[in-house]
Amino acid sequence: MRCRLIGYLRAGTAQKIVVLLLFGGLLLALGGAAYYLCYRFTGYFRLTEGEAVLEADRSYEELRYGWRRPNPEYQWALQLEQLALGYSASGEIVEVAAGLFLYDQHENKGYQGVAGWGHPVRVGRLDLVPISIGVTPAVDVFNQAGELIWRGAPKLDILDKQARKVDRFTPGELEFLVSFYPAARTVRGELVNNSLTPTNPVFVFTLPETGVAERVPVGAGPVQIGEYTLNVPGYRYWLRFAVTCRAGLNLLYLGLALLCLGLLLAMLVQQYQSSRRRAA
Repeated sequence: MRCRLIGYLRAGTAQKIVVLLLFGGLLLALGGAAYYLCYRFTGYFRLTEGEAVLEADRSYEELRYGWRRPNPEYQWALQLEQLALGYSASGEIVEVAAGLFLYDQHENKGYQGVAGWGHPVRVGRLDLVPISIGVTPAVDVFNQAGELIWRGAPKLDILDKQARKVDRFTPGELEFLVSFYPAARTVRGELVNNSLTPTNPVFVFTLPETGVAERVPVGAGPVQIGEYTLNVPGYRYWLRFAVTCRAGLNLLYLGLALLCLGLLLAMLVQQYQSSRRRAA
């Protein structure tokens, strides 16, 4: 069947097609690879629930790029509209679904999508995928006189699929260690996680210099920790995203496909010519 197909073509015509496919595929593959190496980039940034990134180039915590910096055409605005978390029986975060709205300023278009662990949102040549998760508590710190000495929202890491991690934040000259339990209850004086939903989030703050630690439930009011009083009126989750540009990869894949097609056709031509020589 394959030899009969080649037989419909003159040997010279088939060889020309093979040369064109191989040469064109090689040029496209090399051009796509060069364009990708030149303009590729990977950036990382954090986005809190309800927060919007309006200027991507100013929001990257880290940006790695190719031989040239990203073009202005890659400017986009992003908002984390919704965040749904799935918990295991032990309280570990095992699923993340981030509802995103992305506005491409170059194309003047808006896109909506849902990203999760290993499931990026793809818009044009951009891939956005969450790679880690954290929590941002609203924290008020008061001194012994009841004066507010610090108010802020530290961004604390939880890590992928891990419900508890000790972190640090420094309000002024103080330093606190904080552990986060998304769904916690006390059994025999110890905190355990066994809820499928984060119905009772708890922060545990510790003063490293004294070792004094106290539970501070969200919205439960002020809690005394050593000489200080802490209050956590609320909290929000944040996600750390990786943004990658796939510019040039389509040309690279097309070139590789043409190379494969050219090699296949060359094998068919060679098989056809061998069969003709044997027949002669």
